[in-house]
Amino acid sequence: MTSKYRYRLISTGAGSQKYGPCAGCGEDPAEVFHQIEERAYTRYDGTDGWTSQGCHSLFGHRACLIGRRR
Repeated sequence: MTSKYRYRLISTGAGSQKYGPCAGCGEDPAEVFHQIEERAYTRYDGTDGWTSQGCHSLFGHRACLIGRRR
């Protein structure tokens, strides 16, 4: 079974002083982004939905986070 994923990428408006180093490269970004991964699933009644349970929520450089997508 192949899982489908979607991502939201949001600027936090702050840097590594508040959020720490980049999850991708370990360096200190001036602007930290938050990437939220969601996975598609089918409910028992047959309807489709999205969940972030068991998915990654990462902080770091925009390019590094995009590079960590499945």
